[in-house]
Amino acid sequence: IYVAEGYDRQEVCVNHQADKSYEHITDLRVSTDGAHIAYLADFQCLSGSLDELCKRTVVVDHIEKSGPGTPTQLDLSPDGRHFAYLGREACILHLGHENCSGSRRPVVDGVRTDVLPSWYHR
Repeated sequence: IYVAEGYDRQEVCVNHQADKSYEHITDLRVSTDGAHIAYLADFQCLSGSLDELCKRTVVVDHIEKSGPGTPTQLDLSPDGRHFAYLGREACILHLGHENCSGSRRPVVDGVRTDVLPSWYHR
């Protein structure tokens, strides 16, 4: 399992099979048994001088998942059945570094919650 890069796109490859390509892929996570994957995928990026603004989604086992906020700091449960992240208001790439605004709000399996699960280790 790895992230392949080319032609300003990235894609996750599992057993040499490429997933959908995106402009950026981060926070690739694999379940303990290697049967499940999750990652953050950026798409429809708009660039201006030194900044880049993208839409972002969580991808779990090749399926895009919706949820509140801009996902950051993704983690996957050891059994691969659950995902969690910190939702932010917005994130911008500035000179390759991510700058996010808004408070960090825990999201588990696409639903905002008050507390992150015990397996979350970001």
